[in-house]
Amino acid sequence: MEDLLAAPGEPAAKVRFVPHSGPFARGIHATVFAKSRAPLTGDDLDTLFRDFYAGAPLVRVASAPRLKETVGSATTVVGAATDGETVVAFAALDNLGKGAASGGVQWMNRLLGFPEETGLTVPTPAWL
Repeated sequence: MEDLLAAPGEPAAKVRFVPHSGPFARGIHATVFAKSRAPLTGDDLDTLFRDFYAGAPLVRVASAPRLKETVGSATTVVGAATDGETVVAFAALDNLGKGAASGGVQWMNRLLGFPEETGLTVPTPAWL
């Protein structure tokens, strides 16, 4: 994560990654803390996230991602908050719905010229 966040030729970013454990049957919720290079407002951060993920049909930006919003789907819900100096990013996903198999289907769709979400947007079963 740290290497991917650093600009080429700059030192790696310092990131604190916290995966959450809880009474969930499936899914992953994580929190990532990082220092901002410049002061940010919550609105700035929200705009950055929405712009970055605008072309990602399987990612939804929310102010408070909840795991139950992702269960049974290949969708990841992300969000972030800031106090102006520290950025706290959140992500929730169903590791069975958004795992290696759906990632493979997503890449296959891209390689074959299909919309990347083809076959991955089935509605969540009512019993989950």
